[in-house]
Amino acid sequence: ITYSITVFAGTEFAFESEGLSVTGAPLAPPQNVHVSHLVADSVTLKWQGSPGAKVYKIEQVEQGTERSTFVTLSNFCSATTYQITGLSVGQPYSFKVSAGINGMFERTGVLIKATPLEPITTITISNLTESSAYLEWTAPLGATHFKLEQRLALSDDDPFEEIASDIPVPHVTLTELDPAVKMTFRVFAGTVGLFESIGCTVNVTPIPPPAL
Repeated sequence: ITYSITVFAGTEFAFESEGLSVTGAPLAPPQNVHVSHLVADSVTLKWQGSPGAKVYKIEQVEQGTERSTFVTLSNFCSATTYQITGLSVGQPYSFKVSAGINGMFERTGVLIKATPLEPITTITISNLTESSAYLEWTAPLGATHFKLEQRLALSDDDPFEEIASDIPVPHVTLTELDPAVKMTFRVFAGTVGLFESIGCTVNVTPIPPPAL
């Protein structure tokens, strides 16, 4: 629905006759705003466009002692994705995405938080048996949780499958491994529900049982 609003200037009881009109339609905030790519110094935001919106405003939220301030990063984003660079590793950030048209933006917007993280560099394997292995790594700055994925190492083109995404410590014990199968595991550093996009892989080959 499009609305037309006319404003008239005047005194207490008399107003000028022409007025100034402005026409516009209410806009809904963008939907499904999420982080599509997260690395050490940048965050890429992605969202579903708002009907009728022509551009989007991206702001960085800076927490003050009394109130938050919004620093505009872009007023003219015509796409439904935006990359923010020059960020500090391990530093939590908050961003706001608002839909707009003709230089006007809806007031609600959508807030989203992200912490740029370095990927894990090395995974150490120990306590390897025919059915289990212990994986350990050093947590990057700012990481509080870890995601573990597994792939049967039959082909590099095979997809990874998520095993867990809420590991709160930088180590995990793998169990029920098949000694006849070489497997690849991948670990991502992150916070709750949000992980860096590179990950670190390691191949695990269980020790076969001794021949009888």
